[in-house]
Amino acid sequence: IMDISEQVLYSTLAQIRKQDFNSQKKKPKKIFEPISIVKEDKNIEFRIWNRSEALEDGLFKIPVPKKRIIVIPDIIIIPLISFDKTGSRIGFGSGIYDRSLPSFPKSKKIGLAFSGQLNKRVIPIGEFDQKLDAVATEKDILFFK
Repeated sequence: IMDISEQVLYSTLAQIRKQDFNSQKKKPKKIFEPISIVKEDKNIEFRIWNRSEALEDGLFKIPVPKKRIIVIPDIIIIPLISFDKTGSRIGFGSGIYDRSLPSFPKSKKIGLAFSGQLNKRVIPIGEFDQKLDAVATEKDILFFK
């Protein structure tokens, strides 16, 4: 993947697991199992969580770790409905990632999609839309920027 010291996996997407990184030549020093938390201000916060640690109800009664150990990820895996060859994406409409991503300027923003989700037209972007650094599909990894 990339030469990095820490990786954060958003483990609810596409069954990404720690075991998937066992074949890497250069293994990351740490792989966190984060929970992506939507805060009251509708921004995302990444917290480290161990499955043995207790959770409590957060915003919208979504379980969140009791411990507030915040991490700034090197890589953020971002959900999408469609993407284009310029790195623009159509998300799920709430704008949570577009609001949150400017808070993580050094993090690589990687979309995870099937190749069939590539839009042949350029997706129009608004003032607050955030472009991806890359999209990983079952066939290829497309890099932008």
